[in-house]
Amino acid sequence: MSSSIIFSLFQLSFVLSTAIQLIASVFLAKEKAGGTAVMIGGGVVSMLGQVGYWVVPLYLRYVGVGSQLRFFYLASAVIALGSLIFAIGLLLYGLHRRGQASRVEELEAILESIHKS
Repeated sequence: MSSSIIFSLFQLSFVLSTAIQLIASVFLAKEKAGGTAVMIGGGVVSMLGQVGYWVVPLYLRYVGVGSQLRFFYLASAVIALGSLIFAIGLLLYGLHRRGQASRVEELEAILESIHKS
């Protein structure tokens, strides 16, 4: 198997994982919880970087630009930024859910104390 095929398979798996992140973020956004919009934004930024990683080199080759290395650095940075934004959104979502869980526990304790008295 040539290295370009292996590289393409890795790229495809990364695109699929980002697509799964986006789909999960959209499902979570229906809950109106904190951080879901940030997760969607991060997924979109990462996906744009990945699409650019495949599309722009074809265009640069078509117009005759020699070295494409700078573009690959930029695309990698965009992908990493999108992943960071997604991770921040996931953290915010987790903190939101943790806060909800503690409020539910407090309410259950209040109800239990009311029923005991």
